[in-house]
Amino acid sequence: MISFKVVQNTEDDISALFEHKLTPAELEAVSEIIDTLDTSFEDVEYAVSFCEGCLLLRIFDTGRYLFAFPFDITEDADLAAAISLVSEYAMREEVPTVFVDVPAEALSLFAKYRHMNIDAEDAACESFRIRIKTECELIDEIPTVEHGRVKLNAIKEADIAPFAALCKNDSVNKYWGYDYKEDVKTPSDEYFYENAKLEFARGVSISLAIRVDGAFAGEATIYAFNGRGGAEFAIRLLPEFAGRGLGTESVRALMLLARKIGLTVLRSKIMKENAASIAMISKITDVKTDCGDAFTFEVNL
Repeated sequence: MISFKVVQNTEDDISALFEHKLTPAELEAVSEIIDTLDTSFEDVEYAVSFCEGCLLLRIFDTGRYLFAFPFDITEDADLAAAISLVSEYAMREEVPTVFVDVPAEALSLFAKYRHMNIDAEDAACESFRIRIKTECELIDEIPTVEHGRVKLNAIKEADIAPFAALCKNDSVNKYWGYDYKEDVKTPSDEYFYENAKLEFARGVSISLAIRVDGAFAGEATIYAFNGRGGAEFAIRLLPEFAGRGLGTESVRALMLLARKIGLTVLRSKIMKENAASIAMISKITDVKTDCGDAFTFEVNL
């Protein structure tokens, strides 16, 4: 995963970022680009990164993030790989994936992305702005699907209390991967419901209620859309619904919903000590990648 660092137009900043990665000639080329950008984006915050032989630029202007088309610096620069890393960064950080100053001859590098807005930036159509969109952004409302004993649909106001109980249960969320206390220490019950609605409205994630016989039993969520037909998923159940095979049925229901909105691949990262979840997902797929302290399981749809 790449990271960006906000810099000023100083040789010290550039050297600290790139001196161990670039030759003197390449470092000089980067400095020239930074000098040009400092003039072009006056009074605008920008941050830089370097990967795949490319200088990457993140611009923050009037409350929004933009990403410049990568600048190839080294002879073996891989623009396509750099674009992928920037888009993954943007989607992980939950900011719109917008590339600016894309040359007309480079449009083919975006062919793997399934949904885009492409707008010319000049009358001659030599430069373009590309906004990569997710499947989440393309739906107006959350669908309903059923599999076995499980129904998945939108979380409703009537679910606020059990949904909050689920989100606040430390034992349930031991392996969830996100601790709400990092953002808010003592949230109201409504906080979790409103946050789920907001993230769907922003095209970031889809949170669904898992229902069994009409009762709220847990949450299934799809998030980290990559713009190429893939996304990640996770489920969690209230303790009284655990151990009954409902997790497997919930994943299979989620697969139906993912197909319905146009996804082709779902992935789930599960900590190795989470034996119960590994056993559950292994009933559905044996495609996995060892990520050190976790496995990433892949479900092809």
